[in-house]
Amino acid sequence: MKILFRISIVCSLVGALVFTSCTKKNQKPGEGEITPEDTTIVDTTDSVVVMDSLGMRTAKQVIYSIYAGWNLGNTLEAVGGETAWGETKTTPDIIAYVKNKGFNAVRIPCSWDLHAKNGQIDAAWMKRVHEVVDYVINQDMYALINIHWDGGWIENDIENGYSEEVNLKYIEYWQQIATEFADYDDHLLFAALNEPNSYNGSDKVNTATILQYEQSFVSTVRATGGKNMFRTLVLQGPNADIDKSYNYFKTMPTDTVPNRLAMEAHCYLPYTFCGLTEDESWGKMQYYWGDYLSDIQTDRNASSTYGPKYIVTEMNKLQKRYVSNGIPVILGEFGCLYRDNDENVLDQENHHKSVCQWLETVGRESRNHGCVPFYWDCTEGQNFNLINRRKLTLRDQDMYDALMKGLSEGTYPIE
Repeated sequence: MKILFRISIVCSLVGALVFTSCTKKNQKPGEGEITPEDTTIVDTTDSVVVMDSLGMRTAKQVIYSIYAGWNLGNTLEAVGGETAWGETKTTPDIIAYVKNKGFNAVRIPCSWDLHAKNGQIDAAWMKRVHEVVDYVINQDMYALINIHWDGGWIENDIENGYSEEVNLKYIEYWQQIATEFADYDDHLLFAALNEPNSYNGSDKVNTATILQYEQSFVSTVRATGGKNMFRTLVLQGPNADIDKSYNYFKTMPTDTVPNRLAMEAHCYLPYTFCGLTEDESWGKMQYYWGDYLSDIQTDRNASSTYGPKYIVTEMNKLQKRYVSNGIPVILGEFGCLYRDNDENVLDQENHHKSVCQWLETVGRESRNHGCVPFYWDCTEGQNFNLINRRKLTLRDQDMYDALMKGLSEGTYPIE
Protein backbone atom coordinates (compact mmCIF):
# COMPACT_ATOMS: atom_id res chain seq x y z
CA MET A 1 0.00 0.00 0.00
CA LYS A 2 1.35 3.42 -0.93
CA ILE A 3 1.14 6.08 1.74
CA LEU A 4 1.50 9.68 0.57
CA PHE A 5 3.06 11.69 3.35
CA ARG A 6 6.48 12.94 4.31
CA ILE A 7 8.52 10.53 6.38
CA SER A 8 11.12 12.14 8.58
CA ILE A 9 12.41 9.16 10.56
CA VAL A 10 11.83 5.46 10.11
CA CYS A 11 12.57 3.06 12.93
CA SER A 12 12.16 -0.70 12.52
CA LEU A 13 11.48 -2.67 15.65
CA VAL A 14 11.79 -6.42 16.02
CA GLY A 15 9.04 -8.25 17.93
CA ALA A 16 6.48 -6.67 20.21
CA LEU A 17 6.83 -3.34 21.92
CA VAL A 18 5.63 -3.20 25.53
CA PHE A 19 3.74 0.00 26.27
CA THR A 20 5.47 2.25 28.78
CA SER A 21 3.67 4.07 31.53
CA CYS A 22 2.60 7.62 31.96
CA THR A 23 5.35 9.99 33.00
CA LYS A 24 6.66 9.75 36.54
CA LYS A 25 6.78 12.84 38.68
CA ASN A 26 9.71 15.05 37.64
CA GLN A 27 10.36 12.79 34.66
CA LYS A 28 10.32 14.36 31.23
CA PRO A 29 8.30 12.69 28.47
CA GLY A 30 10.30 10.03 26.71
CA GLU A 31 12.71 9.48 29.59
CA GLY A 32 12.84 6.04 31.16
CA GLU A 33 10.54 3.08 30.91
CA ILE A 34 8.15 1.56 33.40
CA THR A 35 7.06 -2.07 33.23
CA PRO A 36 4.90 -2.85 36.27
CA GLU A 37 4.43 -6.43 37.30
CA ASP A 38 1.26 -8.21 36.22
CA THR A 39 0.96 -6.06 33.12
CA THR A 40 0.88 -7.62 29.69
CA ILE A 41 -0.38 -4.86 27.41
CA VAL A 42 1.52 -5.16 24.17
CA ASP A 43 1.72 -2.96 21.08
CA THR A 44 1.93 -5.45 18.24
CA THR A 45 3.14 -2.86 15.72
CA ASP A 46 6.13 -4.30 13.88
CA SER A 47 7.50 -0.95 12.81
CA VAL A 48 7.14 2.60 14.02
CA VAL A 49 7.19 5.48 11.58
CA VAL A 50 7.78 8.97 12.92
CA MET A 51 6.36 11.40 10.39
CA ASP A 52 4.72 14.70 9.75
CA SER A 53 1.60 14.25 11.90
CA LEU A 54 -0.36 17.13 10.34
CA GLY A 55 -0.58 18.80 13.73
CA MET A 56 -2.37 15.82 15.30
CA ARG A 57 -1.40 15.21 18.93
CA THR A 58 -0.89 11.85 20.59
CA ALA A 59 -3.77 10.04 22.27
CA LYS A 60 -2.54 11.01 25.74
CA GLN A 61 -2.24 14.66 24.74
CA VAL A 62 -5.75 14.66 23.32
CA ILE A 63 -7.49 12.56 25.99
CA TYR A 64 -6.01 14.41 28.93
CA SER A 65 -7.00 17.75 27.45
CA ILE A 66 -10.56 16.70 28.26
CA TYR A 67 -11.67 17.84 31.71
CA ALA A 68 -14.97 16.00 31.64
CA GLY A 69 -17.31 14.71 28.96
CA TRP A 70 -21.07 14.46 28.49
CA ASN A 71 -23.10 11.97 26.47
CA LEU A 72 -25.73 13.04 23.96
CA GLY A 73 -27.54 9.88 24.95
CA ASN A 74 -30.64 8.29 23.37
CA THR A 75 -30.44 10.65 20.42
CA LEU A 76 -28.48 9.89 17.24
CA GLU A 77 -28.36 6.22 18.14
CA ALA A 78 -32.14 5.97 18.66
CA VAL A 79 -34.03 3.43 16.58
CA GLY A 80 -36.37 5.42 14.38
CA GLY A 81 -34.45 8.68 14.32
CA GLU A 82 -33.05 11.44 16.49
CA THR A 83 -36.21 12.13 18.52
CA ALA A 84 -37.69 8.60 18.48
CA TRP A 85 -36.74 7.86 22.09
CA GLY A 86 -38.30 11.05 23.47
CA GLU A 87 -35.46 13.53 23.26
CA THR A 88 -35.67 16.88 21.54
CA LYS A 89 -33.72 17.62 18.37
CA THR A 90 -30.15 18.64 19.14
CA THR A 91 -29.36 22.33 18.68
CA PRO A 92 -26.26 24.53 19.02
CA ASP A 93 -27.85 26.06 22.15
CA ILE A 94 -27.94 22.65 23.85
CA ILE A 95 -24.24 22.09 23.23
CA ALA A 96 -23.43 25.64 24.36
CA TYR A 97 -25.33 24.97 27.60
CA VAL A 98 -23.39 21.75 28.16
CA LYS A 99 -20.14 23.65 27.73
CA ASN A 100 -21.35 26.36 30.11
CA LYS A 101 -21.87 23.65 32.73
CA GLY A 102 -18.20 22.69 32.70
CA PHE A 103 -17.99 19.88 30.15
CA ASN A 104 -15.52 20.24 27.29
CA ALA A 105 -16.26 17.06 25.35
CA VAL A 106 -19.38 15.38 23.95
CA ARG A 107 -19.68 11.69 23.15
CA ILE A 108 -22.20 11.30 20.33
CA PRO A 109 -23.52 7.73 20.15
CA CYS A 110 -24.49 7.02 16.53
CA SER A 111 -26.48 4.53 14.52
CA TRP A 112 -25.46 3.92 10.91
CA ASP A 113 -26.87 0.60 9.75
CA LEU A 114 -30.34 1.82 10.67
CA HIS A 115 -29.80 4.64 8.15
CA ALA A 116 -28.17 2.68 5.35
CA LYS A 117 -29.21 0.71 2.31
CA ASN A 118 -27.00 -1.90 0.66
CA GLY A 119 -24.09 -0.75 2.75
CA GLN A 120 -24.40 2.94 1.82
CA ILE A 121 -25.15 5.41 4.60
CA ASP A 122 -27.99 7.78 3.76
CA ALA A 123 -26.58 11.14 2.70
CA ALA A 124 -29.12 13.11 4.73
CA TRP A 125 -28.24 11.12 7.85
CA MET A 126 -24.51 11.64 7.32
CA LYS A 127 -25.19 15.36 6.93
CA ARG A 128 -27.15 15.42 10.19
CA VAL A 129 -24.40 13.67 12.15
CA HIS A 130 -21.95 16.10 10.58
CA GLU A 131 -24.07 19.04 11.75
CA VAL A 132 -24.12 17.81 15.34
CA VAL A 133 -20.37 17.17 15.32
CA ASP A 134 -19.92 20.75 14.11
CA TYR A 135 -22.09 22.06 16.95
CA VAL A 136 -19.52 20.56 19.31
CA ILE A 137 -16.38 21.50 17.39
CA ASN A 138 -17.61 25.07 16.93
CA GLN A 139 -17.73 25.39 20.72
CA ASP A 140 -14.03 24.46 20.85
CA MET A 141 -14.98 21.18 22.50
CA TYR A 142 -13.97 17.60 21.76
CA ALA A 143 -16.38 15.30 19.92
CA LEU A 144 -16.39 11.50 19.87
CA ILE A 145 -18.49 9.48 17.43
CA ASN A 146 -18.87 5.71 17.28
CA ILE A 147 -20.86 2.84 15.88
CA HIS A 148 -23.16 2.38 18.86
CA TRP A 149 -25.62 -0.50 19.37
CA ASP A 150 -27.11 0.26 15.94
CA GLY A 151 -29.70 -2.51 16.10
CA GLY A 152 -27.16 -5.02 17.37
CA TRP A 153 -25.87 -6.18 13.96
CA ILE A 154 -22.28 -6.31 15.23
CA GLU A 155 -22.37 -5.91 19.02
CA ASN A 156 -24.95 -8.65 19.58
CA ASP A 157 -23.19 -10.92 17.08
CA ILE A 158 -19.85 -11.06 18.92
CA GLU A 159 -20.81 -14.24 20.76
CA ASN A 160 -21.39 -16.02 17.42
CA GLY A 161 -17.71 -15.63 16.58
CA TYR A 162 -15.96 -13.72 13.83
CA SER A 163 -17.98 -13.24 10.64
CA GLU A 164 -16.41 -12.10 7.39
CA GLU A 165 -19.78 -10.75 6.28
CA VAL A 166 -20.09 -8.63 9.43
CA ASN A 167 -16.49 -7.50 9.12
CA LEU A 168 -16.95 -6.34 5.52
CA LYS A 169 -20.03 -4.32 6.50
CA TYR A 170 -18.10 -2.84 9.44
CA ILE A 171 -15.25 -1.84 7.14
CA GLU A 172 -17.64 -0.34 4.62
CA TYR A 173 -19.28 1.88 7.23
CA TRP A 174 -16.02 3.07 8.74
CA GLN A 175 -14.64 3.89 5.29
CA GLN A 176 -17.59 6.22 4.76
CA ILE A 177 -17.55 7.74 8.25
CA ALA A 178 -13.80 8.28 8.32
CA THR A 179 -13.72 9.75 4.80
CA GLU A 180 -16.48 12.20 5.73
CA PHE A 181 -14.41 13.56 8.63
CA ALA A 182 -10.86 13.04 7.33
CA ASP A 183 -9.98 16.74 7.44
CA TYR A 184 -11.07 17.34 11.05
CA ASP A 185 -8.32 17.99 13.56
CA ASP A 186 -7.71 16.03 16.75
CA HIS A 187 -10.72 17.51 18.51
CA LEU A 188 -12.64 14.70 16.81
CA LEU A 189 -12.16 11.14 18.04
CA PHE A 190 -13.51 7.88 16.63
CA ALA A 191 -14.60 4.97 18.82
CA ALA A 192 -14.85 1.47 17.39
CA LEU A 193 -17.95 0.19 19.15
CA ASN A 194 -20.04 0.71 22.28
CA GLU A 195 -20.45 -2.37 24.47
CA PRO A 196 -19.50 -5.43 22.38
CA ASN A 197 -21.43 -8.30 23.94
CA SER A 198 -19.82 -10.98 26.06
CA TYR A 199 -22.59 -12.33 28.24
CA ASN A 200 -22.48 -15.91 27.01
CA GLY A 201 -19.66 -18.26 26.16
CA SER A 202 -16.00 -17.57 26.79
CA ASP A 203 -14.93 -14.00 27.52
CA LYS A 204 -11.49 -14.91 26.19
CA VAL A 205 -12.91 -16.14 22.88
CA ASN A 206 -15.28 -13.17 22.61
CA THR A 207 -12.40 -10.79 23.26
CA ALA A 208 -10.45 -12.36 20.39
CA THR A 209 -13.44 -11.72 18.12
CA ILE A 210 -13.70 -8.12 19.29
CA LEU A 211 -10.02 -7.60 18.56
CA GLN A 212 -10.44 -8.88 15.01
CA TYR A 213 -13.15 -6.31 14.32
CA GLU A 214 -11.27 -3.54 16.08
CA GLN A 215 -8.19 -4.31 14.02
CA SER A 216 -10.34 -3.72 10.94
CA PHE A 217 -11.49 -0.43 12.49
CA VAL A 218 -7.93 0.81 13.04
CA SER A 219 -6.65 -0.30 9.65
CA THR A 220 -9.66 1.09 7.78
CA VAL A 221 -9.56 4.50 9.40
CA ARG A 222 -5.83 4.87 8.83
CA ALA A 223 -6.16 3.90 5.16
CA THR A 224 -8.60 6.77 4.49
CA GLY A 225 -5.69 9.17 4.79
CA GLY A 226 -5.58 12.81 5.75
CA LYS A 227 -5.64 13.50 9.46
CA ASN A 228 -7.19 10.07 10.02
CA MET A 229 -3.68 8.65 9.73
CA PHE A 230 -2.97 10.17 13.15
CA ARG A 231 -6.41 10.49 14.75
CA THR A 232 -6.99 9.18 18.28
CA LEU A 233 -8.95 5.94 18.03
CA VAL A 234 -10.81 4.50 21.02
CA LEU A 235 -11.24 0.76 21.63
CA GLN A 236 -13.60 -1.28 23.82
CA GLY A 237 -13.21 -4.60 25.61
CA PRO A 238 -16.01 -7.10 26.27
CA ASN A 239 -19.18 -5.23 27.31
CA ALA A 240 -16.91 -2.21 27.92
CA ASP A 241 -16.81 -3.84 31.35
CA ILE A 242 -13.97 -2.90 33.68
CA ASP A 243 -13.32 -6.37 35.08
CA LYS A 244 -13.61 -8.20 31.76
CA SER A 245 -11.41 -5.66 30.02
CA TYR A 246 -8.81 -5.92 32.77
CA ASN A 247 -8.82 -9.71 32.67
CA TYR A 248 -8.97 -10.31 28.92
CA PHE A 249 -8.26 -7.21 26.82
CA LYS A 250 -4.49 -7.25 27.17
CA THR A 251 -3.35 -6.70 23.58
CA MET A 252 -4.02 -3.68 21.39
CA PRO A 253 -4.56 -3.85 17.63
CA THR A 254 -1.64 -3.18 15.30
CA ASP A 255 -1.37 0.46 14.29
CA THR A 256 0.71 2.21 11.66
CA VAL A 257 1.64 5.01 14.05
CA PRO A 258 2.53 4.87 17.75
CA ASN A 259 0.66 6.40 20.67
CA ARG A 260 -2.66 7.07 18.93
CA LEU A 261 -4.88 4.43 20.58
CA ALA A 262 -7.01 4.78 23.72
CA MET A 263 -9.23 2.48 25.76
CA GLU A 264 -12.86 2.88 26.83
CA ALA A 265 -14.77 1.35 29.73
CA HIS A 266 -18.16 2.08 31.32
CA CYS A 267 -19.15 2.32 34.97
CA TYR A 268 -22.59 1.61 36.43
CA LEU A 269 -21.25 -0.05 39.56
CA PRO A 270 -22.65 -1.58 41.64
CA TYR A 271 -25.35 -2.19 39.05
CA THR A 272 -27.97 -3.10 41.65
CA PHE A 273 -27.71 0.49 42.89
CA CYS A 274 -26.90 2.30 39.64
CA GLY A 275 -28.97 0.60 36.99
CA LEU A 276 -31.29 -2.18 38.10
CA THR A 277 -34.96 -1.28 37.48
CA GLU A 278 -36.59 -4.43 38.87
CA ASP A 279 -35.58 -7.18 41.24
CA GLU A 280 -33.84 -10.14 39.64
CA SER A 281 -33.01 -13.64 40.79
CA TRP A 282 -29.36 -12.60 41.10
CA GLY A 283 -29.94 -9.33 42.95
CA LYS A 284 -32.40 -6.77 44.28
CA MET A 285 -32.62 -3.08 43.52
CA GLN A 286 -30.69 -0.99 46.02
CA TYR A 287 -31.59 2.61 46.73
CA TYR A 288 -28.98 3.58 49.32
CA TRP A 289 -25.20 3.57 49.04
CA GLY A 290 -22.03 4.67 50.77
CA ASP A 291 -22.44 6.79 53.88
CA TYR A 292 -26.20 7.20 53.45
CA LEU A 293 -27.76 3.84 54.19
CA SER A 294 -31.38 3.78 55.29
CA ASP A 295 -32.86 2.71 58.62
CA ILE A 296 -36.27 2.61 56.95
CA GLN A 297 -35.50 0.17 54.11
CA THR A 298 -32.50 -1.80 55.30
CA ASP A 299 -33.13 -4.50 52.67
CA ARG A 300 -32.44 -1.86 49.99
CA ASN A 301 -29.04 -0.83 51.31
CA ALA A 302 -26.03 -1.58 49.14
CA SER A 303 -23.43 -3.77 50.80
CA SER A 304 -20.41 -1.95 52.21
CA THR A 305 -18.35 -4.28 49.99
CA TYR A 306 -19.55 -2.18 47.06
CA GLY A 307 -19.15 1.24 48.63
CA PRO A 308 -16.70 4.04 47.77
CA LYS A 309 -13.63 1.81 48.20
CA TYR A 310 -15.04 -0.50 45.54
CA ILE A 311 -15.08 2.38 43.04
CA VAL A 312 -11.43 3.07 43.85
CA THR A 313 -10.59 -0.60 43.30
CA GLU A 314 -12.30 -0.64 39.90
CA MET A 315 -10.63 2.57 38.73
CA ASN A 316 -7.32 1.20 39.89
CA LYS A 317 -7.73 -1.76 37.52
CA LEU A 318 -8.03 0.57 34.55
CA GLN A 319 -5.02 2.56 35.71
CA LYS A 320 -2.89 -0.53 36.25
CA ARG A 321 -3.77 -2.28 33.02
CA TYR A 322 -3.81 0.69 30.67
CA VAL A 323 -2.97 4.13 32.04
CA SER A 324 0.25 3.02 33.72
CA ASN A 325 1.32 1.55 30.40
CA GLY A 326 0.82 4.66 28.32
CA ILE A 327 -2.70 3.92 27.11
CA PRO A 328 -5.15 6.68 28.05
CA VAL A 329 -8.65 5.67 29.15
CA ILE A 330 -12.05 7.27 28.80
CA LEU A 331 -14.88 6.29 31.09
CA GLY A 332 -17.20 6.56 28.12
CA GLU A 333 -20.36 6.16 30.19
CA PHE A 334 -21.06 6.46 33.89
CA GLY A 335 -24.25 7.23 35.71
CA CYS A 336 -26.59 6.33 38.52
CA LEU A 337 -30.38 6.12 38.62
CA TYR A 338 -31.95 8.92 40.64
CA ARG A 339 -35.33 7.48 41.62
CA ASP A 340 -36.96 10.68 42.84
CA ASN A 341 -40.23 9.73 41.17
CA ASP A 342 -40.30 6.16 42.51
CA GLU A 343 -42.89 5.59 45.22
CA ASN A 344 -41.04 2.44 46.31
CA VAL A 345 -38.14 4.56 47.57
CA LEU A 346 -39.35 5.39 51.08
CA ASP A 347 -36.29 7.31 52.27
CA GLN A 348 -35.81 9.92 49.56
CA GLU A 349 -33.41 12.01 51.63
CA ASN A 350 -30.83 9.26 51.99
CA HIS A 351 -31.40 8.08 48.42
CA HIS A 352 -30.68 11.56 47.12
CA LYS A 353 -27.55 11.86 49.24
CA SER A 354 -26.45 8.40 48.10
CA VAL A 355 -26.69 9.37 44.43
CA CYS A 356 -24.80 12.58 45.07
CA GLN A 357 -22.03 10.76 46.91
CA TRP A 358 -21.74 8.22 44.08
CA LEU A 359 -21.41 10.95 41.45
CA GLU A 360 -18.82 12.78 43.52
CA THR A 361 -16.85 9.58 44.09
CA VAL A 362 -16.78 8.49 40.46
CA GLY A 363 -15.98 12.01 39.27
CA ARG A 364 -13.02 12.23 41.63
CA GLU A 365 -11.66 8.70 41.38
CA SER A 366 -11.93 8.42 37.60
CA ARG A 367 -9.73 11.48 37.19
CA ASN A 368 -7.38 10.38 39.98
CA HIS A 369 -6.78 7.13 38.10
CA GLY A 370 -6.34 8.62 34.64
CA CYS A 371 -9.81 7.83 33.29
CA VAL A 372 -11.57 10.73 31.56
CA PRO A 373 -15.23 10.67 32.68
CA PHE A 374 -18.20 11.07 30.29
CA TYR A 375 -21.52 11.34 32.11
CA TRP A 376 -24.33 9.28 30.56
CA ASP A 377 -27.20 11.73 30.12
CA CYS A 378 -30.33 10.53 28.38
CA THR A 379 -33.93 11.40 27.75
CA GLU A 380 -35.82 13.80 29.98
CA GLY A 381 -37.97 11.85 32.41
CA GLN A 382 -35.53 8.96 32.65
CA ASN A 383 -33.62 8.54 35.86
CA PHE A 384 -30.14 9.11 34.43
CA ASN A 385 -31.08 12.59 33.26
CA LEU A 386 -28.85 15.44 34.45
CA ILE A 387 -29.63 18.22 31.96
CA ASN A 388 -33.10 19.08 30.69
CA ARG A 389 -32.36 19.77 27.03
CA ARG A 390 -35.75 21.30 26.30
CA LYS A 391 -35.59 23.88 29.07
CA LEU A 392 -31.78 24.14 29.29
CA THR A 393 -31.89 23.67 33.03
CA LEU A 394 -30.39 21.22 35.49
CA ARG A 395 -32.59 18.41 36.73
CA ASP A 396 -31.11 18.55 40.22
CA GLN A 397 -28.63 21.15 41.45
CA ASP A 398 -27.26 18.95 44.23
CA MET A 399 -26.43 16.10 41.84
CA TYR A 400 -24.66 18.49 39.51
CA ASP A 401 -22.77 20.15 42.35
CA ALA A 402 -21.65 16.79 43.70
CA LEU A 403 -20.34 15.70 40.31
CA MET A 404 -18.50 18.99 39.79
CA LYS A 405 -17.02 18.77 43.28
CA GLY A 406 -15.66 15.31 42.58
CA LEU A 407 -14.25 16.37 39.22
CA SER A 408 -12.52 19.37 40.76
CA GLU A 409 -10.91 17.21 43.44
CA GLY A 410 -9.60 14.65 40.95
CA THR A 411 -6.29 15.06 39.16
CA TYR A 412 -5.04 13.02 36.22
CA PRO A 413 -1.83 11.18 37.25
CA ILE A 414 0.26 12.72 34.45
CA GLU A 415 2.36 15.80 33.92
